Amino acid sequence: MDISSKLKHELLLSDDNVYYSDTKFVTNSMLSLLNKSPQHLQRMLNGYKEDSPALNFGKAFHTIVLEPEKFDTEIAVFDGKTKRGKAWDEFKEKNKGITIITNNEYNKILEMRKHLVTPVDSYELIENSMHEVVNVWNMLGIDCKGKVDCVYNVNDRKILIDVKTTQDASPEAFRRSAYKYGYHRQAAFYMDGMGADEFWFAVIEKEAPYRTGLYRASDEFLNNGRKELSDLLDMYREYFIDKNKQVNEYYFKGEL
Repeated sequence: MDISSKLKHELLLSDDNVYYSDTKFVTNSMLSLLNKSPQHLQRMLNGYKEDSPALNFGKAFHTIVLEPEKFDTEIAVFDGKTKRGKAWDEFKEKNKGITIITNNEYNKILEMRKHLVTPVDSYELIENSMHEVVNVWNMLGIDCKGKVDCVYNVNDRKILIDVKTTQDASPEAFRRSAYKYGYHRQAAFYMDGMGADEFWFAVIEKEAPYRTGLYRASDEFLNNGRKELSDLLDMYREYFIDKNKQVNEYYFKGEL
């Protein structure tokens, strides 16, 4: 590793601004976009950033649960009744570049956090672990990076925990969601990239009564993720490294 590569590696590990602005190291989020199409990933690489109330809520939730020390500088709570009018416009202008949530959303997040860590096992894994841990690695010849929610070390075993919000935390419903949203690939990506022994999901519903779940990723689940991960990394290499295929020429082809 040359000096410039070593410096980039160290900055990725220690500086959030560098980590989030870098697009040379592949993330699971990038692979999620690639799984839709190379055009989706290219749009993000060109600077497009998705923004929605749901994304803002999710960011605020993770900040309160995992990085509460950043709340005052990264989250703003609007206590107005509607997101319209002069008060809303002034609040948005004052908090430009900061994630904004409503007072009702803020209170809901506090309730969700309380329920999430109510089970003893969930409390132990979340509250007694390191949060937002960054690592970089090379996978199938491609530089990758990841930031995992929680790392819990016990008896020489490294356990990764990912906190998820969901509509239905029951086992079968969450399993369907996990495959739908690529959580199997995410688990494999972090497990192998961070040299971990186990991967768990700590799950909380987004509506009262805020049921929770704690699920370990099985070998079958992880191996299914590794297969998809391998295919997507090969696809990334073809379109974005070797450029044997052109992004704008990608299209769906099949039989209906």
